[in-house]
Amino acid sequence: MKTQLGARGRVVSLSLLAGALLSACGGGDPLDGLWLGTMGTNRDVNAIVLDDGNYYMLYSRPGNPAAIGGLVQGSGDFMAGKFTSPDARDFNWEGTGTQLATVSAKIKLTPKPAVTGTVNTTAFSIRPKEMFDRDAQLSDIVGAHTGNVVFALGVRPATFTVTATGQVSTTINGCAITGQVVPRKYSNAYNLTMTFGGYPCVFPNAQFTGVAFYREDLRQLQAAVVHGSRTQAIAFSGIKQ
Repeated sequence: MKTQLGARGRVVSLSLLAGALLSACGGGDPLDGLWLGTMGTNRDVNAIVLDDGNYYMLYSRPGNPAAIGGLVQGSGDFMAGKFTSPDARDFNWEGTGTQLATVSAKIKLTPKPAVTGTVNTTAFSIRPKEMFDRDAQLSDIVGAHTGNVVFALGVRPATFTVTATGQVSTTINGCAITGQVVPRKYSNAYNLTMTFGGYPCVFPNAQFTGVAFYREDLRQLQAAVVHGSRTQAIAFSGIKQ
């Protein structure tokens, strides 16, 4: 799993979810979007920042940008150029597990927008990748997206299928999972809800909510969802067929 930055109604991209994410920077314009960057220990970061202050920061495994290592998720605000997040959680899928995280950052708008900070003691740096001026379009993601799901039990191959009405479905190790995507305004991102079926699902009948983002230049759909208890999270990255 992740940089874009702009006034209200714009989005940004990051390379697997880093956490600088926002609601306001002094004047009050949200920094919503997709931000791309890096994190210490040789990781790439892809961060999705929403205009309500929630963020999803996917980070890769060390030295392997294509493999998702974990997710930092929470909410926060930029005030006077500084970012604080009181509820950050780090969902690590490399053996560390889920833990509370301390996220702090600062933003620099000139000469180019950039966010630098730390997750616990690990430094990260992200920049906006591109600007968007339109609402998310459901038609962009209709079809089959083949890739991998990453969660507490490891990595599993999966194909996410999205219908013209926004219904999502996939099967992982015999477990049927269904959901719904709803385009967001001003951000080119999608609200995503996923619900597991019964046995043999590892999370029987559990519901996860989060966000999805489609990079048209890569034909890549990325998603991150979190259980209501905030003890489990799931990420997906796949290429549109």
